[in-house]
Amino acid sequence: MSNFEKAFRKIFNGVFVITTKKGDRVNGMTAAWVSRASFNAVRLHRQDPVQS
Repeated sequence: MSNFEKAFRKIFNGVFVITTKKGDRVNGMTAAWVSRASFNAVRLHRQDPVQS
């Protein structure tokens, strides 16, 4: 078992990937906890394949 697999098995809750894009710049981060900021947000969730 790789070190990544050992570490991943220790995560009990979901992990979220939060991304933003402005122009050509793309930023991302991981979070173990998130909270809704607005009930009327234009887009709260979007699923796209990860591009490498």
